[in-house]
Amino acid sequence: MHKFITLCLIAITTIAVGQDKMLTMEDAVVNQFSTLAPERLNQLSWLPGTNQYAFVEDDILKVGLASDGKLKITEIVSLDDLNSKFGSLSGVKYRRFPRFEWTYEETFKFEFKQNVYSYSVKSGDLLHTDSLEIPAAAENREDAPKTGHIAFTVKNNLYVLKGDEVIALSENENEGIVTGQTVSRSEFGITDGIFWSPDGTKLAYYVKDETEVSDYPIIDWTTQPATVKMIKYPMAGTDKTEKISVRVYDVNTGKTTTLLTGEPNTQYLTNVSWSPDGKEVYIAHLNRDQNHMELKRYNAESGKLDK
Repeated sequence: MHKFITLCLIAITTIAVGQDKMLTMEDAVVNQFSTLAPERLNQLSWLPGTNQYAFVEDDILKVGLASDGKLKITEIVSLDDLNSKFGSLSGVKYRRFPRFEWTYEETFKFEFKQNVYSYSVKSGDLLHTDSLEIPAAAENREDAPKTGHIAFTVKNNLYVLKGDEVIALSENENEGIVTGQTVSRSEFGITDGIFWSPDGTKLAYYVKDETEVSDYPIIDWTTQPATVKMIKYPMAGTDKTEKISVRVYDVNTGKTTTLLTGEPNTQYLTNVSWSPDGKEVYIAHLNRDQNHMELKRYNAESGKLDK
């Protein structure tokens, strides 16, 4: 008992000494994104094929090079300069530096209302390079590296945008069959349902069959009156859970392969990832009791277990 009281006194004293001021509700709600936000480099990214990194500071895109322990920072383009070119193409201007992605060492792209613009660091030119045919209802978008293909879902189906062509990888009328989305209630680190190969030519994706899973009501209190949305939720202690599989789509050949992950089809299939050469897919198999895991490697073309 004496030890407990002593620990409490030490804790209270430590809090009192280390506390310069009381946090207000404004600090907790608003200032967490401003004065209390941690410092960080905005839009930090690597330039492809180099040891240079880019970031945005004070609405200026800058590139850094770490060499011999010395940092060399070069300004690439400011928001004002970018807007002077972007405004002539689109008729509008950005209030802050747009989210961008490097396509080559000296070229980055960004999007505005389904239009793609490309900026050349070398020449300083900004070009309108593409117009995307992605539905407004699209979700779970994943852009392929190198090829520029785009995978996305609409409701419970998965699609790939290849150039100007939209390819349907599933046409599930039954809403209990869901393609290209997270599985297992996003447990065990599952945050995506779409996985591009490193070269952007193949797409691994989840398919889950939850037709036998019970419906569970979710109340939306933001509507007036409140509305009910039914979701699929496997209750603890029931055998009626979702059945999971992983498929691979080859964009170049149009071939779809189901990986032979075996039984039971209610096992957890987690940590889906590609080998660097894009020929194999790795999956961590976890049993329902969650006490045994096996890391397995599959041939992406045949779907067979490799090791």
